[in-house]
Amino acid sequence: MIKLKEISKRTVSMFLTLAIITSMLLFFDIGKMNANAAVSKTSVSYPITFYVPETIYLKPPTGSGTTANTFQYYADCNTSGTLTAVNNDTSGQVYFYCAGATSCSISYSGASSVTMGTTSGSTTINTNITAGTLSSAINVGTTATITWTVTYTVGGHTRTAKAYT
Repeated sequence: MIKLKEISKRTVSMFLTLAIITSMLLFFDIGKMNANAAVSKTSVSYPITFYVPETIYLKPPTGSGTTANTFQYYADCNTSGTLTAVNNDTSGQVYFYCAGATSCSISYSGASSVTMGTTSGSTTINTNITAGTLSSAINVGTTATITWTVTYTVGGHTRTAKAYT
């Protein structure tokens, strides 16, 4: 009888402990993660237009040379995005536009020097590349990439966009 009484006490104690823990977890929000977020219903969109030369052809090596790095011809488009049909275009257009921008500037990587006009503006950059060299010469028949990065401020926030040649 004493053993049965002891087992009963332990069983009741265990159930009471589980009931207390369960009620604490369910009713006092213990163990829950709460997050408050404010979301604006107004959508603000600042579309951009960003064109760079699709391809830059390099001057072929002379003599027994096997590498090239100097810009020669450009395959690009005009400000409306239409490809130009000139086969020996000796300048390449770089164009950026964002209606809400307050400032913008363009930089590049993958080329050691690029000769071009204005590289900054408020809402628009519309300039031409007239010369340049790759950062390192490449073998004939291979390719390299130039990354163009525009940094612009719109709506009080600084943003970046990249385009590739």
